[in-house]
Amino acid sequence: MKRLAFLAVAIALALSTHAVSAQAAQEHTGVRLLEECQMALRDDDYIIEHGALIKATSCLLYIRGVADTLSLWKDESDVAKAHLLPPACIPDGASNFEMANVVLKYLNDHPNKLHESYSLLVILALQDGYPCQH
Repeated sequence: MKRLAFLAVAIALALSTHAVSAQAAQEHTGVRLLEECQMALRDDDYIIEHGALIKATSCLLYIRGVADTLSLWKDESDVAKAHLLPPACIPDGASNFEMANVVLKYLNDHPNKLHESYSLLVILALQDGYPCQH
């Protein structure tokens, strides 16, 4: 069952991060992630009124995909087999919005990294917000 879950997460991440061209790859940087996460965390009706729902949803789903991938490390037997340590230790009850706040804070605190890829920035943000006790 764990292998099936891992495969599903891996496929979801691959589909969400594939680059059709060099230009497409450049568009998936922290600048775009910052914009999408700001949309997701707005407290007004802007998202519905201005059709920004896709951007908001992209932020939340992307972060959830990375978080689910990182959670694979929680099973100690899998960690021992892979000889890997988890880069982040996200609490079981962490919501998408809580993680989006962690990512948004990281992006705002590190504007010099906004040229980096989504995946790297989300992992760095979650690692910073939810450090493991190694």
